[in-house]
Amino acid sequence: MGFQEGEDRLVLPIDDPLDNLRQYRQQLMLLKKMQLKKSRTAVKGGLSNTVTPLFEESESEFRATLTREFERVLIYESPSLQEKAAASFASATST
Repeated sequence: MGFQEGEDRLVLPIDDPLDNLRQYRQQLMLLKKMQLKKSRTAVKGGLSNTVTPLFEESESEFRATLTREFERVLIYESPSLQEKAAASFASATST
């Protein structure tokens, strides 16, 4: 689709046109709508027991990703940088 493998994620090249990005977004939204429609149909049809594990799995994956990314962001937290930012913000707002 135009994405390239980075170290731990897929990366869209900078020279890739924005039209391609819009097309990727539209395709993802279409896939999402189709999945939601299938899951709603399954629930209405009495197949809720087969749908629930899928949602539980995706929820646990989401939580794991959220936790992992939160921990990655914390690596960049530095009290000295926070103090510099606060000082810079204070001087910018006082002028």
